Amino acid sequence: MSKRSRRNGRVQERMRKYIKYLHSIAPNCFWCGHLTYLPSDNPELDKWPKKFAATADHYIPLSKGGNNKHINIVLSCKKCNNIRGNALPSDLSWQTRGRKKKHHGNKSHCYRENCSC
Repeated sequence: MSKRSRRNGRVQERMRKYIKYLHSIAPNCFWCGHLTYLPSDNPELDKWPKKFAATADHYIPLSKGGNNKHINIVLSCKKCNNIRGNALPSDLSWQTRGRKKKHHGNKSHCYRENCSC
């Protein structure tokens, strides 16, 4: 096994863990707000449409100068990720309907007025 394939395997595993983390905070698509699901070996999930599988999407695409830092990666359904391609959000004039900012820390409930988490 080459160094490159080992490195790619580690990167893919980190990305899977990060998708799980994002999904645990807010399971909705960042762009359309639809509930997403994590693909797994569970046969019950085969009933769900594949277009709502959770994927990692770069807010600013890598091809437009974005990076792989956590602040630039959002949870997206497969449908929105494929439609968007490598366009900037401003190019498509999309409004975000999912999470807009980091959670304030209290995951059990929101006690802040006008909280958008």
